Amino acid sequence: MIKHHFRQTALPVLIAILLAFQTQGALGETGIVRYRTVQEIAWPLAYSDSFFSGSGEIYRHELARSSLGMALSAFRKLEVGLPEKGDNIQAYLTELGYSHILLEQYDVTPAIDTIATAIAMKQTPINGEDYTLLAVAISGGAYLDEWESNFLVGTGIHHEGFLSAATQVYQRIEAYLSLHHIEGKTKIWITGYSRAAATANMAAAMILDSKLAAARDLYAYTFATPNVTRDPRAADYPAIFNIVGAFDPVPSIPFEAWGFGHFGETYYLPAIETNSDYAQRAAPVKEAYRQITGSEYWANPSDNLLLQKLFSLLAVMITDVEDYAAHFQPLLIQAWKDKQSAVRMLVGFGTAIIRDARLRGELEGELDDLWAVFSNMGQEVMEQSSQRGAGYWNTQASLLENVTHEHYPKGYLAWLSAYSSLDAMATRNLDYRRISLPQNAGFQVFDAAGQLLMNHNMADEALQATGANAVFPLELSGDEVILTLPADREYRMAIYPRGTDIHSFIIREGVIGKTKMREYSAPAAATATQAVYSCLFPSGFGGEGAAYRLVSEPGSIPLPFAQASTPMDPLEVGSGAKNAFRWRAVSYLLVISLVLMQLAWLMVALIISLRRRRHPAKRKGSPLEGNTAPLPHQSGRKIYAAMKAAAALLAVNSLWIMIGWGAAGLAMLPINRRQWSAVEWFVLFSQFPLLLSMIITSAHSFLSAFHLMASSKEDARRLKTARLFLVAALPGAAVLLALTLDFRVAAQAMLLAGAWGLSSLYLFKSRKQRAPQQTSITGKM
Repeated sequence: MIKHHFRQTALPVLIAILLAFQTQGALGETGIVRYRTVQEIAWPLAYSDSFFSGSGEIYRHELARSSLGMALSAFRKLEVGLPEKGDNIQAYLTELGYSHILLEQYDVTPAIDTIATAIAMKQTPINGEDYTLLAVAISGGAYLDEWESNFLVGTGIHHEGFLSAATQVYQRIEAYLSLHHIEGKTKIWITGYSRAAATANMAAAMILDSKLAAARDLYAYTFATPNVTRDPRAADYPAIFNIVGAFDPVPSIPFEAWGFGHFGETYYLPAIETNSDYAQRAAPVKEAYRQITGSEYWANPSDNLLLQKLFSLLAVMITDVEDYAAHFQPLLIQAWKDKQSAVRMLVGFGTAIIRDARLRGELEGELDDLWAVFSNMGQEVMEQSSQRGAGYWNTQASLLENVTHEHYPKGYLAWLSAYSSLDAMATRNLDYRRISLPQNAGFQVFDAAGQLLMNHNMADEALQATGANAVFPLELSGDEVILTLPADREYRMAIYPRGTDIHSFIIREGVIGKTKMREYSAPAAATATQAVYSCLFPSGFGGEGAAYRLVSEPGSIPLPFAQASTPMDPLEVGSGAKNAFRWRAVSYLLVISLVLMQLAWLMVALIISLRRRRHPAKRKGSPLEGNTAPLPHQSGRKIYAAMKAAAALLAVNSLWIMIGWGAAGLAMLPINRRQWSAVEWFVLFSQFPLLLSMIITSAHSFLSAFHLMASSKEDARRLKTARLFLVAALPGAAVLLALTLDFRVAAQAMLLAGAWGLSSLYLFKSRKQRAPQQTSITGKM
């Protein structure tokens, strides 16, 4: 509450201070970018018509910043009615002095073929000549079912879904020019974010192709831009500038391996994986991020590795765009249509897999690797949550935000706000290396001058230096660790195998924006020693024919390029984490199946119980089948008393379990599921089936105890009903006893077994005693 109150009161003051410090007369208007994703953002950005005084073919950072403001303001406004969805972009354009604002499709429910736009104009002198400035903002946020078109790749040279949206935007620009009779000198400014960035990117190319505007009069800036085309000339288009996060997952789709890319020039933001000076580069960004959001800036290289592994596997599984369009595109589009019903979605997946043999074969071929990726990720998250890892996962953020953190617009806004030029902001280096080693191996990293930069697993080595800091991403992936080193500087590693297989030392070369990596590993014939190895990583990549070497005193081992390589290593695919998660998943599927059977049996038992209650009372003393004969002797009374005592203890125990574990279940449910952290999701995965089974089994136990306590010596109907609930509770208790060491569960299992045994003994003796009584009555008749 305090933090929220501070942001409510401090943000307007901060904006006023920033506005007051704008240079008088030079910057012209200031627009307030307003949008909301996980939080409400309001941030001032300077604007001036002079930004358009130069040719559109030349990048201008201040215009890129204003373009990002327009792109984010174009997001549909949340939690308002359809007529107000475009209020933010209307306010932004008005603040910049634009008029005749035309909003289209903001007031309709988003569908696969809709695209919301805002187009406005202003007359202004530029370089002594009168120009019409045309601003085109495309909505890239809160677009709901418009997202479905992202899956619609098609088999043509351009992404089919983006092409459809871009065509609509181009036609609206033409119609707007015609409507307002704009025929003189005109400059077109167009921008978008994410899906809207892809649309703006392609629409800008259409403008150039049709000569609706010359390159010098087109100013196209896009952000977090997905790949849109397989045109080999796309990168040569002028006046189109794309700014992309280095490991933002959205711009990687459709895959570069399928031939896709962007129109125009693409610039990448720095990342800890690619820039040795990342800490210095990120320092002003952290301050800007803190001012914009009120929270600390963070990066998540663990998630970047996860998504890269996942995308690499998908690129191997789906060989080309034709394969995708034929087998995966219909499946994903239908899944999106069924997203409100998990049952329909699962049925759709199952039906498609059964019908499509090729799809089934591709999924079966990569299923083991995909399972390894997710189980190893779970292991990494658990490690970090227990403070043994680097702590890249943000426990204050939801799982979705952790996984897609690089795509969130507040990061882009912080980077562009922190820097005043492209050269200072964007990274020139796109290359990085991922080095895989067995988990128990040790290593040290040195720079070109021999200074120790990083230690790992070196506590038992004489060379261990306590002053070295972990400045490079290091992730646990199965039974190996993966170190990522930027390829912008020279580094050297000292490796201590400690008896591990040298063939498990694998080097991969990666490039931002590409899913596939070049792998280097020791040939099968190479023999390992117990020596300390040294490996040199030069600045940049060696290209075709290059090889690395593990050098030691006895000799060296070459690590040549591996022609046949896979995204996953043996220590990842066969990891203990994967096997543990698999066992846990199988056991919990069995638990869920048992719970469903218990629920079904509960309904049967309740129906039988109600029918027995409504059974009309028969004449007292008649030999009814449902009755028992009282046991007058001492042993019978003891059995009856022990059964009642066991029932009372069982009732107390069952209530204790239901209350205790029910409270634990409620503690796992925060107010807003969207804010669940990654750790909470994994806790849910590992505990929910157990929790559910615990409560259902305890409910059966309590109902059996209730009917046992309510039964009388003369009437066995309640006793037999109690045994129906015992039938359902006993298997559940046995399973829970195998899965947990909770003493309450052990007590419950013993009480259930005792209640079953005592009730069985009581019924056996009562039937035995009733037999001669029935014979005697028959004889008298």
